[in-house]
Amino acid sequence: MILYRNAFSISSFEGEKDWLGLGKRSRKSPAAASHPTGAWRVRENQVSGYVLIDKQQNIVLQDLMNRQGLDENISYQLFVQIILTGIKEFERYRQKIIRKINEKNKNEEECTIKISDEIVKNPKRIENLNTSEKNKLINEIKLFKQDSKKFKQEKANVEARYKYDVRILNALATSGMKATSIAHEINNDRNQMEPSYDDIITALKKYCVWDIVNSPENRKIACEDIPGLLENNHRAVKKYLALLMQF
Repeated sequence: MILYRNAFSISSFEGEKDWLGLGKRSRKSPAAASHPTGAWRVRENQVSGYVLIDKQQNIVLQDLMNRQGLDENISYQLFVQIILTGIKEFERYRQKIIRKINEKNKNEEECTIKISDEIVKNPKRIENLNTSEKNKLINEIKLFKQDSKKFKQEKANVEARYKYDVRILNALATSGMKATSIAHEINNDRNQMEPSYDDIITALKKYCVWDIVNSPENRKIACEDIPGLLENNHRAVKKYLALLMQF
């Protein structure tokens, strides 16, 4: 959750700091959203968004002296509580929906499993089923078949995803090995690449050529501007060397 003041993010509130204390709230109430009585609390890694404040309209929210955050005074604490109140309403609304879904699924499960459980416990019970119970048993068998088909399809989908992920990982691993190999080769040549800019200029000055190529009339055309070409190449080499430091 990022905090902006007049469209500029405040350095201490750029999403890395849990300034709303969502993690602390969730640890105090760790119930899942499907829990029948416990209060579910959203965690800091489950929400994304931003809050906008204005320097004039929210003047009571004062910056720290080092401009690295907000003064956590009583106005700031009230500001946080207002945001948490809105989040709490969202949590209650989401949990209410999930509880209703679970209740519906539970009722359907009880209706379909009851007959089969009785038959498993007492196989002779099947001989005394009435019409209603027979219909329930038929529906249950149909659901079992549907679940079996869904399971097979999901299994096939998971296997396909795993095979695809393995191919991607193999391709990335190969690319990574190639990139690392090339980086090491270039890194071995950095002692020649890094000082080449100064060495070329020194050599041109030694042979009295630098003043000629560096004169304004010889630098008008970009492709013939030797000092400019050297500078561009030097900047590019510095970028490459900086990139190599990551390997």
